[in-house]
Amino acid sequence: MKNLLRLGLVALVSSTLALLNLKFGDVKVIHHSLNRFQEKARGSERVTDYMLNHYGEKLKTKRGSLQALFKELNGAVPVIRKNRLRQLLENGCRDADYFTAHGWIYVVEEGGILKTCYEKEDIRDAGYTRV
Repeated sequence: MKNLLRLGLVALVSSTLALLNLKFGDVKVIHHSLNRFQEKARGSERVTDYMLNHYGEKLKTKRGSLQALFKELNGAVPVIRKNRLRQLLENGCRDADYFTAHGWIYVVEEGGILKTCYEKEDIRDAGYTRV
């Protein structure tokens, strides 16, 4: 727990697994988003070996994955989706902010909830532009 506190973890609350204090604001990590991060970073659907090369064994535990997620999110920069209006309509008009780091896209919904993340080989080809 002390390591996580040093990384900027400010609270553990009910449905929220962790509240990360990041340079662009607080982000709530729910169980679903951490599980998806672990699956995608270690799994066969990954595009590159970036996460495995940088975090390796840490990705096998929730604590290690949360530390890796914190480091990645804290270094992420905002991006805009080319098809933002379509995404709003497809997702029940729930607005979201998108961030990227090392070819990964992080989706932070209203209320600061990390909804999901996914890897793209080239974010420009996938329709994202840095802000």
